[in-house]
Amino acid sequence: MIWTVVGGYLVVYYTDVAGIPAAAVGTLFLLVRLLDALVDPVIGVVIDRTRTRWGRSRPYFLWVSVPFASLAVLTFSVPDWSESGRLAWAYVTYLLLSLVYSAATIPVISILAGMTTDDRERVRLSAARTAGNLVTSVAAGAAALPLVAWLGGGDDRRGYTLTLCLLGCLSLVLFLFAFATLRERASVDHRLRLAGVRQVLRANRPVKIMIAAGVLINAASITRVASTVYFCRDYLGREDLVPILGLLPVLMVAGLVVAGPLARRFGKRNTLIAALMIQVIGFALPIPFGQDIAPVLAGTALASAALGLLISVEYAVLADIVDYSQWRCGVRAEGLIAALAAFSAKAGSALGGAALGWLLAAGGYRPDADRQSAAAVAAIRFCFYGLPVVVWVLVAVLLLSYTVDRQLPRIRADLAAREDVAADAGSPSRFRARP
Repeated sequence: MIWTVVGGYLVVYYTDVAGIPAAAVGTLFLLVRLLDALVDPVIGVVIDRTRTRWGRSRPYFLWVSVPFASLAVLTFSVPDWSESGRLAWAYVTYLLLSLVYSAATIPVISILAGMTTDDRERVRLSAARTAGNLVTSVAAGAAALPLVAWLGGGDDRRGYTLTLCLLGCLSLVLFLFAFATLRERASVDHRLRLAGVRQVLRANRPVKIMIAAGVLINAASITRVASTVYFCRDYLGREDLVPILGLLPVLMVAGLVVAGPLARRFGKRNTLIAALMIQVIGFALPIPFGQDIAPVLAGTALASAALGLLISVEYAVLADIVDYSQWRCGVRAEGLIAALAAFSAKAGSALGGAALGWLLAAGGYRPDADRQSAAAVAAIRFCFYGLPVVVWVLVAVLLLSYTVDRQLPRIRADLAAREDVAADAGSPSRFRARP
């Protein structure tokens, strides 16, 4: 809920309500996102070194609940100071919010590997997570501005602060509910050491594939999403289509429904490749039809449904990579692997935002022009569907070298055998089952 409002409205809040110059806001976002991405692996290692009676990942839902809700309110409460004072407030609060957000969401990913080792349960849990993300993102995005207007009574500064107070209270309730009801049915007794971190990073091909794929997918996704306004306004001449395209992601639910059956029937890797190829078809569908609106809507709808399938399966794949790392490297690092996935997403997002600016500049885009040049329009079209098509095909080829799916039966059997040997020898087990 909160991060949707941050992503969709924080720039507008900073420039139009807090009065911070747009150029300074752009620099702020780039620096904070890059620093946040670099800190993610550290947070993952901290999670893997955590030992509590509640498990490794679960306690973070309790620990970060109040700081996250409080920082969300403070981020949208820039005081009426001097310009340098307002900018300093924005840097401090947005950076702290981003870091606490990482400490809140990385456990959401890492806890999946500790909740179950059953493939079908992992896919269902991943789909449930994606569904919750989808529902609350769409709801928060649609309700944000009406809430600002209603709660502010004409004062947007007050309206944003009160809206985040409301969303912060809701997030606090949800974090505490997750802490109270989720269980890590299996936890690791040892703490992750530096040597283990090096092993996971160096001798783990699936992790490298995951990072590369995450950077590429998120870079192209951000470039496409951020170019939507330019595409609709400067190429189609229909800026009114922007909110319609923004609602089509609700069709991700179709992908969520079929994720489990397809993953069981064809394997997770092949399902991911199929989801990528369906998205390629959706992205490329409008290309032959020029400025015809119908293919744009149909292609975006198809790509949205495939995105639900992609996300549902990819988080289940991360849990499998945790098992692979324990089998291959002798290190079970749920937090580190989840953090590396978050790092790849944020690094890709930062790269995608920069790529959009570079490509628009290369095409000669002019924000004050009544009509953009042919080169600028070509750059916009490439950002909207050309670049995603190229990148998705590259990622599909990259995933062909991912072989963990075929190794899972052997991995599970070997890990179980190791546990039996440890139990027979009377030595402490690495992996302790919890009721």
